Amino acid sequence: MQGCNESKKQLNLGVTAAGSNSGAVLSEGIKGYDDLVSSSLLPLIERSLEIGDRIEQVGDLIGTIANATRSFLVVTASNKKPSDADLAALGAPVKTLISELEEIADSASQSGNLAQHIILAQKAAPAFKWFLEDKPVGEIQKAKKEFELLSAKIKGGEFKDRVEHMGYVDAFAAYLAGLEQIVSKHFPDGVAWNPTGGDAPKMLQYNKRGGYQGISDMGPAPSLTLDKDRWYCSRQVGVNDLSIDSSKGQTVYILYCRNGSVSVKGAPARVVADGCAHMRINVDEVTGSFDIVNGVDLKVKCKGNVPTISVTKTNGAKIYLEGASADADLVISTSTNLKVVATEGDSTTEYQVPSKFKVKAKGGKLTTTPVV
Repeated sequence: MQGCNESKKQLNLGVTAAGSNSGAVLSEGIKGYDDLVSSSLLPLIERSLEIGDRIEQVGDLIGTIANATRSFLVVTASNKKPSDADLAALGAPVKTLISELEEIADSASQSGNLAQHIILAQKAAPAFKWFLEDKPVGEIQKAKKEFELLSAKIKGGEFKDRVEHMGYVDAFAAYLAGLEQIVSKHFPDGVAWNPTGGDAPKMLQYNKRGGYQGISDMGPAPSLTLDKDRWYCSRQVGVNDLSIDSSKGQTVYILYCRNGSVSVKGAPARVVADGCAHMRINVDEVTGSFDIVNGVDLKVKCKGNVPTISVTKTNGAKIYLEGASADADLVISTSTNLKVVATEGDSTTEYQVPSKFKVKAKGGKLTTTPVV
C-alpha cells in the first residue's frame, strides 16, 4: 500500500514534449511557471472550492487555462514558429476558455453578493492571453491594474472578515504578481520558438483534459502531499491502494485522478473529490461534508459518520453507505446515473437516485415528483 505521512512536500510539475528526449531539462521559463502554479494558483483554486457556487466554476476554468498555457509553452520550446493562421489556431483553446469565463461574468448578477468575485476574474482575464502577445508584460500590467481597483472594494466590503474570501482575493493577486515577474524575466518579448524544432500545426488538436496532441503528462505531475492542514492527492492515473492518513480538522482534496483507488483514513473535516473518473474512493469518516464534483463513473464507500454528501455535475456514481453513514444527507445537483447502496445491520438496499422530475404549480405551491 502506498502512503504519505510527510508534513509538507513541494508540489512538482513535469511534462514531456513531443519530439524531445523524455529526460530533457525543462526551460527556466517553464520551471518558473511551474513554481508559480504551485505557490499561487493551487491556493487560488483551493479558495474557490471553499467558497463554492459559481466561484468554484471560475477556479476550475482558471486552472484549465493555466494547464493549456503550460502546454502551449512546451509546444513553443520544441517546434518552429507556425504561420499566423496556425498560431491563431494554437491559441484558440485558451481564448475559448477565457470566453467561458467572460460568459460567467456577464451573468454575475445571478450570483448575488458573489458577483464582484466573478467580475474580478473577468478583469484579470486579459492577462491569461499573455503568451500570444509580442509585449506581454504591458498586457499583464493593464489587467493587474483593473484587478487591483476592484479587489480593494471587495477587501473593504462585506467579506472583509471572511477568511476564505480574503484568501481568494489574496491568492489571485499573488498569482497575477507572480505571472508578471515570470513573464518579465523569461518572456519579455513573448514566447521563443525553436528554429530547429518540429511542426507545431500537428499539435492543433486540443481538449481540456488531454492538452495539445503529442504532449503527454500535461500540467502538474501526480502528487500526494500534505501542506499545513490540507492534503492534495492530484492527477493520479492507474494507481491503486493510495492511502491518506488524515487527522481531525484537515481537508482532503482528491483532484483529477482516474482509473485507480484511494482511501481516506481518519476523520477529516472535509473531503473534496473534483474532476475524478473511474475511481474507487473509500472514506472512513468525515466530520463535515464529502463533496463530489465533476465526477464520472465513481464508486464511493463511506464507513462511518458522514453528515452530508454533496454530488454536483457528476455522471455515474455508486455510493455505498455503511454503518453510521447510512444516515447521511445527500444533496444532489445537475447529476445523472446515481445509485445509493445503504447497509443497515444485515439489510442492504440499493436505490436509484432520480435525475428527472415533474414540477407542477398549483394552489400557490410547487409540487415536485420524481420521474422514474
